[in-house]
Amino acid sequence: PQTADFRSFFLERRNLGIPVTAIHFELKTAFPDQTPTLKTLYSWVKAVEAGSFRLTKGTSPGRPRTTITEENLVKIKELVSGHPRVTAHEVAAELSLPYTSVQRALTCYLNLQKVHSAWVPRNLTSELRERRVAFCRELVELFDTRGEEYLESH
Repeated sequence: PQTADFRSFFLERRNLGIPVTAIHFELKTAFPDQTPTLKTLYSWVKAVEAGSFRLTKGTSPGRPRTTITEENLVKIKELVSGHPRVTAHEVAAELSLPYTSVQRALTCYLNLQKVHSAWVPRNLTSELRERRVAFCRELVELFDTRGEEYLESH
């Protein structure tokens, strides 16, 4: 989904009087890897209250991002593929790129995350997502029916 999709969903739910934390939970359940942070949603609340909220992001002033190019993405991917335990700081130093650009390239463009000090693909299929949601709903149902007894038994 595009940012405008998240923004329009947020605005609709907010207009219905749904709390921000509940909206965030709904988005996180449907899009675990792409959901805007709770902090972002609260900034949207402020923008709505100030009358400056827009469904699409405007262009930001300043220089456009030029360090995340196809060529740099290939170089970063090669470095990480050869040495999965390399840090973003080391990659940045090796390629003479800003750390923040390397971090963004690794997590947003190459869809990698650090697990036990190694970069690994962050793959969550729709089937796995559905299983996680079903499991969480079962836990909530167990807690609703058995309450504190359930918590104490585990």
